[in-house]
Amino acid sequence: MALSQTRGRLRRRLGLDVRTEGELEDALGKAAKADGLVFIEIHTGRLDCPESLRSAGRSMAKINHLN
Repeated sequence: MALSQTRGRLRRRLGLDVRTEGELEDALGKAAKADGLVFIEIHTGRLDCPESLRSAGRSMAKINHLN
């Protein structure tokens, strides 16, 4: 892709805020149709994460504490 084409795509950008599953589905649909850069900001609850991520965080905290 030529530099001029890249610049054009960067000018055509879309930013979306998402707070619900329905909004996420809509945002993904818009992103699929977009001809340019797309940013999707997903707002979740502070403790809204999978248990595997929490477990990884606890493991990293233990390792960091030992060093």
